[in-house]
Amino acid sequence: MTYLNSEGNVDNLVKALKIWKAAWGMGIGYHRITLSSIGILDKLQRLVDHGTTPNLALSLHAPNAKIRLEIVPTMKKWKVTDIIKAGIEYRKATAKEVTFEYVLLDGVNDDKKHALELGKKLKGTRCKVNVIPFNAVPETPYRTPSTERIDRFVASLGACGVPIMVRKRKGDAISAACGQLRAVVEKERAEETAVVVGQAIAIPKTALREADGGAQEEE
Repeated sequence: MTYLNSEGNVDNLVKALKIWKAAWGMGIGYHRITLSSIGILDKLQRLVDHGTTPNLALSLHAPNAKIRLEIVPTMKKWKVTDIIKAGIEYRKATAKEVTFEYVLLDGVNDDKKHALELGKKLKGTRCKVNVIPFNAVPETPYRTPSTERIDRFVASLGACGVPIMVRKRKGDAISAACGQLRAVVEKERAEETAVVVGQAIAIPKTALREADGGAQEEE
């Protein structure tokens, strides 16, 4: 899995893909590589022009522009219909697999009506949807849908003739699932920081112990 989530990394991405495929590089065919993007659509044609065409995974997360703007407020440029159209065109141009990533958020985008709205737009495209139940993170307002809501969404979308994968959740019970480890690490770093009085700097406690010869143990 590699990523295209910023405007400036396209040239480096093309170079990397060529190296990965080359016999003198890693020798990995593009059919074994998946490029993930939140929706930098105007750069996809560059990949086609260069012949560097891996499988494609586009982050969708919503059946319409209004909900997607709520979930991904930084991506105002591209609408849901634009992303779906780009995925279809990429598939036609490359014959590679195209998947739309869809994180399920309880009460936001996981209702049956959302599944049917999305299914109507994807029916007949031969593109897959990767349904990803959200892994709850304390500092976000979003929650994980119940098993019943997940099953209902998947069944409704599948009834529209859309191929579906459901990502199996692992590690969420110990806050080690996708998206959760970052929050845990940042919290631990904050708790391990000692502020020196009268100075605008912060020094980790581990550094203080080393400076003291490591003789003192934490209480």
